[in-house]
Amino acid sequence: MRQSRVVASRALAVAAAVAMSVTVLNGCTSTGSTGAASTDTGQPSSSQAPVVLPGAPGDEPRVAGSAEMAELGAEQAEPSEAGIDYIRMMIPHHRQALTMTDMAPARAKNPRVRGLAERIGGAQQAEIDMMQAWLKRNDLQPVTDYHVDARHKRMMGMATREQLDRLKGSSGTEFDRLFLRLMSRHHEGAVTMAEDLLTKGTDPQVRSMAKDVIASQRDEIATMQQLLTEIG
Repeated sequence: MRQSRVVASRALAVAAAVAMSVTVLNGCTSTGSTGAASTDTGQPSSSQAPVVLPGAPGDEPRVAGSAEMAELGAEQAEPSEAGIDYIRMMIPHHRQALTMTDMAPARAKNPRVRGLAERIGGAQQAEIDMMQAWLKRNDLQPVTDYHVDARHKRMMGMATREQLDRLKGSSGTEFDRLFLRLMSRHHEGAVTMAEDLLTKGTDPQVRSMAKDVIASQRDEIATMQQLLTEIG
């Protein structure tokens, strides 16, 4: 299926991009028989870790060139508290989305709902990988505890345990409706969190990731609302 190939392609591209985001580029393109490094590749120098920027909806992530890094100020000394807070909240937020999308293959009736769940799952896992890589690049501990408790009251749109249990116990059209409603609310919460980050966060890569969340999840919300109307 074409959509599966798109998701797989994006996942592979993100895996490669994330791997680059936590290592240092070891050399540039060689020219001539002497192996001298080219100085006009537009890539970051070998002395700095590359920054991975998310693409527009449907596009693959990419490594920022040296000009972009200079323009964005990506070499700032310390990550902002707002940026760290956003990343640490958004990772478990995305993880809950994966919990829901993992239910779709066996429970969804509508093939478009199954396809959308696959698309959302692939994108959210890719973003989790990028956010974990950002934490590592800034010498911060990765998020390993996905438990949602009183510390995470600011995670907007999260489904309750009861709602997740109901989703898990449903199938067919009932699952499709509940999945679309819960995921729409979940996406709306993520958009609100990302918009809040943009009012106070200063980290260029985190701001870029937040903008990508806003653009891609608004698009998916529109798709889910259309599907809900069609399902009735």
